[in-house]
Amino acid sequence: MPETGTHFAVLQPGRRQSVIVELGDQLQDEGFMRVRVRASRTEGADQRVPSMQLAFGFRATDQGGSNKQLGQDVQVSAVYGQPEIYEWYVPLSEIEHRNTYRGEMKLGDQPNPSEFISFRNTSIGKATEGAESSAGATGNFSQLLS
Repeated sequence: MPETGTHFAVLQPGRRQSVIVELGDQLQDEGFMRVRVRASRTEGADQRVPSMQLAFGFRATDQGGSNKQLGQDVQVSAVYGQPEIYEWYVPLSEIEHRNTYRGEMKLGDQPNPSEFISFRNTSIGKATEGAESSAGATGNFSQLLS
């Protein structure tokens, strides 16, 4: 795994915030996709453990696309400043919806053959009284696929 980098994202709780990583048209039909993220809780999130979700999707046209969760949510138990590696190992044959334009169209054309992965903080529950929810997760998303 590479050294800790300067590419960070903060995933606050809620489905509206996510980090999207564009994969282009490079994934095969068979085999495995391994996704690794170095992540920790945000500063001040010591009482709540955030959960991170991996999703796979595509948007071929304005009307056609998909975005489905892969595997189980992962609890980010690493404390702030001491990130750990979290990993998903996904059989490509088990991804329910793939972009049907893969290998048929060129990137930049319409319909778009590209696919992506996204990360969401799926933490639930209430923050302590008088405090805002702080179950955020910080992650180094510079080296995701291997």
